[in-house]
Amino acid sequence: RKHTKLNRELLPDRYHFDIAAYRLSELLGFHLVPLSVERKVKGTKGVVQYWLENSYSEYTAKENDIKHMGYCSHKKQHNMMRIFDLLIYNTDRNQTNILFEANQDQMVWIDHSRAFADERKLPKNIKRNNIQISPKMRVALLSLTFENLEPIMKGLLNRRQIRSILKRRDKILRLDPAD
Repeated sequence: RKHTKLNRELLPDRYHFDIAAYRLSELLGFHLVPLSVERKVKGTKGVVQYWLENSYSEYTAKENDIKHMGYCSHKKQHNMMRIFDLLIYNTDRNQTNILFEANQDQMVWIDHSRAFADERKLPKNIKRNNIQISPKMRVALLSLTFENLEPIMKGLLNRRQIRSILKRRDKILRLDPAD
């Protein structure tokens, strides 16, 4: 069977990728994607996602010069987000889909509807320089297997997309080799 590459920009958004991102974030122990589940309303399937009350976007923070005072530095939160976006091939990240919880300044990632390409390479538009993988994150990434991803991604991702996550994970781990 011949595999034809499509321009990702021409593909429609897929709601089930938000569910896949939530499940992967939970599996990795990140807990930074809001709870997302599939529901049917009046015969139409879609996603129901936990709404972060009193949150603000990174765009709003920059426009209003809001300083982040969270327990984890802004730089470390961005590093973690870049690793996650590289892993899921999320090329659509922007300042409006990075939220901060008021009074906590903890980053929360939303809108993964264009992620999970079946590309095995890392996306070019996400900065890879200075990626730092903590020992805990390295263990979490290494814990990913086809066997633990397939059941939680059933109906959300196909086998090729799951294998692509694992190939990209291997490439991410090489960005910051363990000492």
